[in-house]
Amino acid sequence: GARQGGGSGQGKLTAVLAWKLRHGAKERHLERLAEWRKRKGIPKPQALEEKPDEVWPELIPIWNAWHELSVSRPVGMAASGVPWAEQSRFCEDNGIHGQERLRWIRLLRAMDLVYLSQSAEKAKGAKRGSES
Repeated sequence: GARQGGGSGQGKLTAVLAWKLRHGAKERHLERLAEWRKRKGIPKPQALEEKPDEVWPELIPIWNAWHELSVSRPVGMAASGVPWAEQSRFCEDNGIHGQERLRWIRLLRAMDLVYLSQSAEKAKGAKRGSES
């Protein structure tokens, strides 16, 4: 949708990431299903109704950085966030300084919180499934 005010883009990044984590693996299937349903006069799947618009072009570098930094997560029993030091080094290596650096780290952390929340939900679901 249209941009409201001069927002930082945090809501857009986190909404798109949350949707992609939940439905991204089956997005093509959902789109084909929506086409079939349209021909039959049936509404498209709910997941597509809830799909946010794509990331704004000026946020794509941050989107890409988050994906690149995701490989820096410590490996353990549960998902963990990308270390601040890795985010800071990425900014330093890419000439991102001052207020812009603070903005990038805030947005990267917000995206990480979405990822960690979704990972925890999946782990709970897997644990419930294994207890059955």
